[in-house]
Amino acid sequence: MSNKFKIVIKPQYEEAYRFSEGLSGVKINDKWGYINKKGDFVVQPQYNEAISFTEGLSPVKQNGCWGYIDKRNKMIIEPKFQMAGIFKGGLADVEINDKWGYIDKSGKFLIEPQFEWAEAFHEGFAVIQLDDKWGYVGKSGQIFIKPKFGYAGNYSEGLAPVEVEGKWAYIDFSGQFFIEPQYEFAYFLSEGLAAVKKDGKYGYIDETGKIVITPQFDHADNFAEGLAAVRINDKWGFIDIDGNIKIKAEFHDAFAFLHGFSGIKIDNQWGYINRKGDYVIEPQFEKVASLCIVETLFPVKIDNQWGFISLQ
Repeated sequence: MSNKFKIVIKPQYEEAYRFSEGLSGVKINDKWGYINKKGDFVVQPQYNEAISFTEGLSPVKQNGCWGYIDKRNKMIIEPKFQMAGIFKGGLADVEINDKWGYIDKSGKFLIEPQFEWAEAFHEGFAVIQLDDKWGYVGKSGQIFIKPKFGYAGNYSEGLAPVEVEGKWAYIDFSGQFFIEPQYEFAYFLSEGLAAVKKDGKYGYIDETGKIVITPQFDHADNFAEGLAAVRINDKWGFIDIDGNIKIKAEFHDAFAFLHGFSGIKIDNQWGYINRKGDYVIEPQFEKVASLCIVETLFPVKIDNQWGFISLQ
């Protein structure tokens, strides 16, 4: 076992997010603020709730309503929303008067509030709920695929998983079935493969719908960096794209690989492994966060407080 890590920001926060755009939202004394990678407060703790910065803005909750601040703590969009999502592609999903719509960075509605639920845009389209059915809207505000599904997932690699009368399928950008309804559950495509559930077990299909890894696992996650976490008899391990067990199923939980590392859980403690399955940090933390694509400081929980470490 190994312990190749350095505590960069000592544990002191009640909650903490992963770093995003150089800042992390942290909670201290029941208020949220933002710190830089030195642990200095850039935005003093003052908000009831906060999320992460994307595209230069972050949602924050003040006096019961959500608005958006920039990194200098200037309120760019005044708090007036019941709920607020992050900006992605210049638009953010927000709820007002019990309806969801999309605003631009000036706070102007580009897609008027009209939906029962709305999610962020992926590959140019966003999942929306209307009249208790799920469909998709384009950035112009035009309903791209009429809400008609029992549930709908985000587009990824040109396809989106949808549920129809208890069975999951995949649709293309035309809204037509590319892979017919047949699965008990279906994830979005990642690295050309998607986890699907059939006859009570999880396996993987490719982008044509061909089963490439026979359903055999109790649960399965998406592929990341060529490996996917799978559950076998209540323990998690990792397989490669050919379905071979690359890291033995011996963990009680596991995150996807990123930067060559995965957060794993043994009993009630978390640590990190590398792609060989070797411990980089032996399990010792109360909790860790999933890793972030562009950041290399990782939130960990020690003695009921969150801090940040770097792997060495």
